[in-house]
Amino acid sequence: MRNTILPILIFGLLFVSTAFGQADSNIIVWGERPLEWKDFSGPIEQGSEHIASTRSQLRAPNSWNSDSLTMTITAEFIKDKSWVNGSPSDNLLHHEQLHFDITEYHARLFRKTMANHRFKSYDNVAAEVTALFNERFKIYQAMQALYDNETNHSKNLQAQVEWNIKVAGLLEITNDYKAHTCKVYIGYLK
Repeated sequence: MRNTILPILIFGLLFVSTAFGQADSNIIVWGERPLEWKDFSGPIEQGSEHIASTRSQLRAPNSWNSDSLTMTITAEFIKDKSWVNGSPSDNLLHHEQLHFDITEYHARLFRKTMANHRFKSYDNVAAEVTALFNERFKIYQAMQALYDNETNHSKNLQAQVEWNIKVAGLLEITNDYKAHTCKVYIGYLK
């Protein structure tokens, strides 16, 4: 019912993290498969009024050379930070899946932004990427909050149906940015 994102944007512009690309059984990358209740393996948040919580993140390890910046931007579900209490419904699972789908939608928008961005100088590449990510992250957080507010955490069935349709449409219109890897030409900065 409640979604939290870890704003993880890795700015190792001189190298790609060696840990990236290795399978992590605690992470589900969006598109691998739909979420299942068994994926929600984290400890239940004490005192929470919610039945479930999805924790997702955007990851963007990157590298650059003299003429290009390569980023692999993924939407990831974190199993041991997501939790469920009791035996919730299939409708609630779909609500939680939509939180993850919203994360993917914003990953696609960030890929689009990066693919179309013209950097000002080599010295500012990291700062510009950070600023662009932070801008996207604020919009992402607002959308997640609006989703929970309008659906009343899945309890407003009509609003849930409307959001199901809305998010499916948003993923469809951003389908050109489904590929995780984004290569941005920066050779003009020489």
